[in-house]
Amino acid sequence: MSAVDQDTREALGDIKGAINRGFEDVNKRIDKLVTQGEFNATVQRIDAQHETLRRDFDGHEKRTNVIISDNRAADAAVLEKAEGAVQKVRQEIHKDLDGFRSTTKWAVGIAVTLAGLAFGVASWLLSL
Repeated sequence: MSAVDQDTREALGDIKGAINRGFEDVNKRIDKLVTQGEFNATVQRIDAQHETLRRDFDGHEKRTNVIISDNRAADAAVLEKAEGAVQKVRQEIHKDLDGFRSTTKWAVGIAVTLAGLAFGVASWLLSL
């Protein structure tokens, strides 16, 4: 083999190596872009999921606040109704106690009167 052939083969080998290295660099760059694109797509998916969860949470929070508000209003109505019922029972108890006091006063008055009459009759009978 002549020196020219040898130089040509070496030059072709160098060119072939450079081409292979170029393809390897291009492949690495494509892999990096694909990986970076996949990463970006993953980040976008996670951001979208986060936004969906945030909207759902906000919706649930609003519904929960409405339920709490409704429950507070219902509790206030029940409390007001219960206070009215307690007041009514108190009035009935006072009325019954007033009636009992009047009855007791009459009963004591009648008992004292009868005792006085009995004492008077007994005294009269003893004086005969």
